[in-house]
Amino acid sequence: MGIVTNNKKEAQADADFDLSFNEGHEIKVIFNAEVLSGCEFKCKGCFVNKLGSNMGSYDRLNNAIDLFNNNGYRVSTINIGPTDIFGNNNVIELLQDETFRECLSKVSTIQFVTTLMNISTDVISLLNSIPKIDGFMYDVNIAIDPKKFPHGYKEMIDKLNLFDDDLNYYLVMNMGNDDKINNKVIEFSDIADDEFDTILTLNPSFLRADKFKVQKHLIDKWKKLDDWTEDAFPSTIIDQAQGGSLELNYTYCNGNFFWTPFVYDIVKIGTEQFKVKDENDIESWIEAKSFHFVKQLTYSSETQSCSGCPNMMTCIDKGVLSYMEHHGVTECLFPRNQIL
Repeated sequence: MGIVTNNKKEAQADADFDLSFNEGHEIKVIFNAEVLSGCEFKCKGCFVNKLGSNMGSYDRLNNAIDLFNNNGYRVSTINIGPTDIFGNNNVIELLQDETFRECLSKVSTIQFVTTLMNISTDVISLLNSIPKIDGFMYDVNIAIDPKKFPHGYKEMIDKLNLFDDDLNYYLVMNMGNDDKINNKVIEFSDIADDEFDTILTLNPSFLRADKFKVQKHLIDKWKKLDDWTEDAFPSTIIDQAQGGSLELNYTYCNGNFFWTPFVYDIVKIGTEQFKVKDENDIESWIEAKSFHFVKQLTYSSETQSCSGCPNMMTCIDKGVLSYMEHHGVTECLFPRNQIL
């Protein structure tokens, strides 16, 4: 099977995000499993924490999946991260762990990121050997090197056909301080469409930076790029479903679960306030988000433009104002062409 024939369509839309009123909607749950340790690559604009091992027992993750599935929710996705699926120190051990394999066998989507620079057939074989449920598909985030793209990428992407199950992919380019590189996103987006049957967007990986002043500096730079076309930007703010009211995002990291806001992408805030307090109680999981819903409504009056903005409830559903309050931000985080 491997790469689906209508890859761009699959990369742009997910049936899980269909908000039509023709049928009822279930709330889907996504677990971002930060379980990979180390990364052999040094991609510019990447702020992922590459140090330290997050390996351990996955019984708690497995129990959490069953808890949701048995209480009217659906755990649809496990994102295996936070580093390159092929370029870390522990993925073989991880994919040989029987409990983690059981976790993966229960979801309809396995997500991961890769540069494609060091594809391992051993990793692919281990993933192929995990039983899958009906309708399963891999969702692959390919982080491109702007100094090399597109040369050689067709050959590397073709290796994704070694996967036995359906797979869609999309391309991202990390945003950094080099505006000459940032400005190539439009050119690369056209190439992605014409030659690779997919989309390419600018990836504000800076949301993972340890120091908020780094995040703030690059957020301000990002906001100034409002003369670019919409296709160049992640459409988070106008996508009411992704990270919104029909989706629950949690991060599993170092043995703890955290409710995770969704700004452009997931933004783990590893404080007690975002932590799931009782993993055996479904209400505790839901409360982690509902508690912040009320706090965000209150905080909106302290911001410069959230109160009265037509997109305010979309942002609150995603936890954007929780991120803002945590860092003391009062101005809008998004480029202007994303909120008109």
